[in-house]
Amino acid sequence: MYLFLPLRCLRTLRFDGNSFLFDATRPSSVTPWSSWLGQIYRYGSSVWRSVTLPVGTMGKESNLRKLSRSSAFPFQSIEEVVVTLDLTDELSMSGDERLRENGISEKYETEMLAPETRRRLSQEIAEINDLALSTAVYDLDQGTSQAGGHVLPVLEDMVVDSGAYINLGTEVVGLHQELVPSGKLEWIVRSHNEIRGTEYLAFQKVILAAPWYPATLEVHAELEQQPQELEYRQRHVTFFTSQLALSSDLFGSEDKLPNQILPTMIAESDKLHGIHEIAFVRELTRVIDGKAITDHLYRILSVHEIDDEFLSSLFNNDQDNPSWVYKGSVSILESLNKLLVNSCLQVRHAYPLLYPRTLFPPMALSDSLWHAGALEAVASSLDMSLFAGANVGALAFAQIKKEQA
Repeated sequence: MYLFLPLRCLRTLRFDGNSFLFDATRPSSVTPWSSWLGQIYRYGSSVWRSVTLPVGTMGKESNLRKLSRSSAFPFQSIEEVVVTLDLTDELSMSGDERLRENGISEKYETEMLAPETRRRLSQEIAEINDLALSTAVYDLDQGTSQAGGHVLPVLEDMVVDSGAYINLGTEVVGLHQELVPSGKLEWIVRSHNEIRGTEYLAFQKVILAAPWYPATLEVHAELEQQPQELEYRQRHVTFFTSQLALSSDLFGSEDKLPNQILPTMIAESDKLHGIHEIAFVRELTRVIDGKAITDHLYRILSVHEIDDEFLSSLFNNDQDNPSWVYKGSVSILESLNKLLVNSCLQVRHAYPLLYPRTLFPPMALSDSLWHAGALEAVASSLDMSLFAGANVGALAFAQIKKEQA
């Protein structure tokens, strides 16, 4: 049995491979004055300018939850969503442009903001748009990365309430349209299950929720609009536990380590190269024979797989630590089924590239096929996913009502 103890605040350090650059506490509402003064001494006006940077943009994005109650809902295209939210400029401007326009110094960008965008998006600031940057800066200021949460039980309750059937362990590999005995044109969904093998099921309407990969999903039909494949960035995730705290020796420090360590510009020869975050997640209390044993749960986000030698070095090569290790990876080259088996369910299986753009992929591909995942071209978040599902679901429902009228 495990008892989960959430964190109340996040103490984070930037590490350049030789020493810690700065110690900060988030959210900013609990940051002590000594920390603020240290930041201002090192970064000047960039400190308070960065705090106000995401305000206007995040205010617009927060209206996403109200869109389902607007008269224009459901939206036929992503362009309509973007215009309604007034995010055209934010999605067409680069992150670099926004920082220069707001007077943010390159030093603050390199040491404070860039590590956060790598951790949250697995992308550099030069690659992303203003909306993505603003979201990352907002999370940096609020310290939301370690808050934890209970998303999975909420989603499970939604599935139960909806009455939907979930066909687990099954990979959809193809779609085509075919005349059925009733004389109607229906979608034949071809899927593969390791136990049942290849299966074919007929549906009148189909909604694609996952990312679109032509290499792994064959679609044979005449569509009104062709789907567009979005690009995604790979990310490795490693969870591990130990009754010991992380050793500070690896970081050249004698002080107790913070909740979160974000490497900045690390040389390729350094063992921390490619690591975006080392973080304490929470305490886990195991109850064995009536005795409580506390473990520390840690997480590493990286661009490559973490080897056992590195994990051992985090505890001064103690042979009993870490006591448990879970390694997962997310890759655009793997099928959804393999991703669910090999990667951690608490982490998104892909990170869409959020570069500046003015053109967006279609959601409605025909009057019987929709692609909810297309909205990840705008943002990758829980709110966006919920809205995307609600919007395409409403489009499908409206089409069904139209056909039955």
